Amino acid sequence: MKRILTVDLGNSAAKLVVWSLDAAPRPLLSLRWVPGQDARALRELDCPRALLSSVAAPSVRAELECALPMSLHVPECGLAIDLPEPDRLGRDRLFAARGALELCRRQANGNPPESSSAQALILDAGTALTVDALGSRGGEPAFLGGAIAPGPELLSRAVGRGAAQLFEVETRGLELERVPALGRSTREALESGIVHGLRGAARELVERIAQSAGLEQAPVFLCGGAAPLLHDARLFPGHALHLEPLLVHRGLLAADRASS
Repeated sequence: MKRILTVDLGNSAAKLVVWSLDAAPRPLLSLRWVPGQDARALRELDCPRALLSSVAAPSVRAELECALPMSLHVPECGLAIDLPEPDRLGRDRLFAARGALELCRRQANGNPPESSSAQALILDAGTALTVDALGSRGGEPAFLGGAIAPGPELLSRAVGRGAAQLFEVETRGLELERVPALGRSTREALESGIVHGLRGAARELVERIAQSAGLEQAPVFLCGGAAPLLHDARLFPGHALHLEPLLVHRGLLAADRASS
């Protein structure tokens, strides 16, 4: 069985996925690794190749590389970057956009994947909330830019540390149905501000960026740990909504396949 490992190394953790490549790429195993954590499971991974998207500090990347039994390769994303400082752009944003391009091409009726263009909005709700635009420049798929806002954890941290009588709340595991907008305690009010504030920010950013980039009818692709809080078509009227937890990983696979 042909296998490959994809690694999305973020600010606080890494998500690793082992894929079967015998037919269409199929995830076989997913692992989450936190810097400083026991890396025994990583050392046992059996893949000939590994692809990396990283926005982490060099020391964290070095720790991960020491733990893995194979070297890490960063493929070219295969997108034009219509920005004045392309080298400062986070790789996770680029590979998420590349993953959205791949999925759009698969959905295009009657067009071969290599030639069909795509438009999309990519919303990644992790440590940060990013909303990015995928379009075209000169007939080629292009990353057009986007917005970066705090994600749930950063929102909690900022409120808890910025006010003497407030505190941080645990954001992992928050569910929309269990967080009333009308908080009746300080904790409930903080949770409401984080969850419903995040939803409001995502809705406004998608609307504004879609208008700015001419993507008013483009599909929206959701990924990131807090994506379930935003998986609600009512937030993004006029846009088809797709929840794709492995979007960065699919972008890595697509980019590597195109460059090989």
